Amino acid sequence: MSFYQMLSPRDYNYAQFGIRGTWTPSKSEGLCPECTRSSQIRVPPLIIEWEPGSDLIGDFIWSGISFELVSKQFVALELKKHFSGFDIKEIKMFQDNRLKMPKATREGTQKRIYLPYEGPTLSELWVDSWFPLDEAKSNVKLEKTCSTCGYRYYIPKRSGLVLDHNYSTTYDIFRIAQFPGWIFCTEKVKEYIEARKYTNIIFINVS
Repeated sequence: MSFYQMLSPRDYNYAQFGIRGTWTPSKSEGLCPECTRSSQIRVPPLIIEWEPGSDLIGDFIWSGISFELVSKQFVALELKKHFSGFDIKEIKMFQDNRLKMPKATREGTQKRIYLPYEGPTLSELWVDSWFPLDEAKSNVKLEKTCSTCGYRYYIPKRSGLVLDHNYSTTYDIFRIAQFPGWIFCTEKVKEYIEARKYTNIIFINVS
């Protein structure tokens, strides 16, 4: 089965965001003393803060790293009609109170999106569906296992990955247990998005 990682094309003509929350527990229980991994996990709603550089919103919007999947709401709703593996969640926005929209744009001023937000409604595609890899067939290498918290660290690999076919559940958009920060999709999702020419997204064949 061919499957793909969904990624930002790093096109800085489009607006990007930084992540402000939400994490749980709200007050961290601390870092693992051995591997320094945080005990917090990110949960909906996604709270974003717009970065300077552009005020152009693509059909997909990214935080620079491709760990969250955000799109215009109409794109999320269209994908939800046809594909599984995700829910549609609310987006909230944060802006420093000291930051104000300039009354006039000066030469050299960086573009950015200001609040109150007046652009298209955005949604997070909350991907909380998982596949394990067949580690032997994928030839993934375990870098280390933390003896304190038990977290398993794998050497990143973006080719030759094979899903564990003993896992009976099927999803169209999903995460992988060995690389939990990345988001993947089937070839059908890739072809659907490309056929509609949705902007600001690329796909890497990892299979």
